[in-house]
Amino acid sequence: MINKLFAWLNSIRGKFLSQSDATAVKEIAQQPPSPETARLMRRLKNARAMLTIKIAGSDEAYLSALLEVNDEEGYIVLDELNSKTGHRILSRVKHIEISTRLEDRDIKFICDVTAIGEERGIAYYKVPFPVDLNHQLRRKFLRITTPKGKYLPVHLHTEAQDLVTGQLVDLSTGGFGALLNRETSSLVHRGDFVPRCMLYLGDHDPIETGIEVRYCEDKQYSKTPRLGGKFVNMHQNDERRLQRYISHLDRIKVRNLSLN
Repeated sequence: MINKLFAWLNSIRGKFLSQSDATAVKEIAQQPPSPETARLMRRLKNARAMLTIKIAGSDEAYLSALLEVNDEEGYIVLDELNSKTGHRILSRVKHIEISTRLEDRDIKFICDVTAIGEERGIAYYKVPFPVDLNHQLRRKFLRITTPKGKYLPVHLHTEAQDLVTGQLVDLSTGGFGALLNRETSSLVHRGDFVPRCMLYLGDHDPIETGIEVRYCEDKQYSKTPRLGGKFVNMHQNDERRLQRYISHLDRIKVRNLSLN
């Protein structure tokens, strides 16, 4: 059902989505979405992520999928709910909460359905881009942001002996986040095992470890693609050094908060 709707929606892109009844919510001019929100919506669509829909006033949860992303006009199109009862409720109460999960990221936002259409007996819903997007990473480890203005290089030596360079932006004892240089970012991909990763924390020798690439942003969507790596086979001495460094950054963060 979803595949057929994808093909159909591509053929009618830009067509007005008709209101389903006289009480439908009026269209409100939307501000252009932020580049981050637009990228996230496209990734959800491409991954065909399953969406959990909760309707205001109801404890029930229904399933849907993202069918269309329109950056220019600032809206998305959702597939019909997996429940006819849910669809009937949504036709009356158009205030919904959408939640989903993409890789290691939990995503949730609240919005109003602005139009409901139907094609060949299958409904679809028009929803504006979220203004207040709540998305957070699930972490098993304390993850600390690296100090602003301090350049902490990371060098990835791939199995093909290619060198990928970047800058650390956050750290935990389980992994790290980094912004990659565009010139080399295409040499590493999600799921890759990188046998030699060097973290330069500014104290003596770099920390050396293997990593599993858990997330790698496509450079066509970002000037500075982001990579998330999970540490693999790190030596105990380096684990202790890393833990001391993270604890040091955490103490600085707490001290700065107490001063403000």
